[in-house]
Amino acid sequence: MNPESNRPTPDGGIDSPVVFSCRQLEDVDATDWNRLFESSAGTNLFYDFAFVHAAVRAWPDAQALKVIVGYQGSSLVFLQVCRIDDSMLGRPVELYAPPTADHIEPLVTPTCRPGIIKAFGDYLVEALKPDLLIAASVTPEFGAEISSLLQRCTIKRGSRQHGWFLDIPESTEAFWARYRSNFRSQLRRQLRKADAHGIDLRFVTEEELPPNYSIPQAMENLKRLHKLRFEALNRRSFFLRADFQRFHQFLSRQASTGACTACFTEAIHEGQVVG
Repeated sequence: MNPESNRPTPDGGIDSPVVFSCRQLEDVDATDWNRLFESSAGTNLFYDFAFVHAAVRAWPDAQALKVIVGYQGSSLVFLQVCRIDDSMLGRPVELYAPPTADHIEPLVTPTCRPGIIKAFGDYLVEALKPDLLIAASVTPEFGAEISSLLQRCTIKRGSRQHGWFLDIPESTEAFWARYRSNFRSQLRRQLRKADAHGIDLRFVTEEELPPNYSIPQAMENLKRLHKLRFEALNRRSFFLRADFQRFHQFLSRQASTGACTACFTEAIHEGQVVG
């Protein structure tokens, strides 16, 4: 079997072979990458093109990242960011999870997912031949899928991963309904006080920029306010670390061109961003 051209069994739902290869990040077209990101309909929010490239610029250990891609004809149908470290002791392959990320899984065309994952498993075992496969913070679904493909291997499960899920309400009314009436009254009073003292709120995105303002400027305001806040608390802030700043500054310059974007809710007093 040619590991570069896998044809799953008929029940996998694929009627043409998926051709896999391992490439450098810069060798994958950004448009194809983000098109697959948007169509994959998964819970992995961290494999956006700009997000991965920002991680590479921020953290030295991410600079060796590669990407496993699968094509059906000219269509990109699979993408998995990974790190492969060859040494005298063997070949570890790590399915990459950026710092603070969870719910990691490959980007896959959803209509043929079972067959494509099966083909990826064949490619992984027969072409990459890892001595150790590391898959941290993966989704339960993908964890079960990849484990089922490695039945002949010894599988060691680590401690359970922890993550966060933010359920965004559908409307302002739905947002207020989540809180007790006493809290809603207090918050409305505080908002009225802010208005009485000349504090306005605005929502800043690439599509809704105030005059002579930009997303990088909004990020600098966030950095400035974060610094003031933690200096007042006499505490160190991870957000102000050089690597996290490189990561966020790159995103603020590039994210609007991809599938993710940066949004800010700002408090304005006398023309200055104060929160």
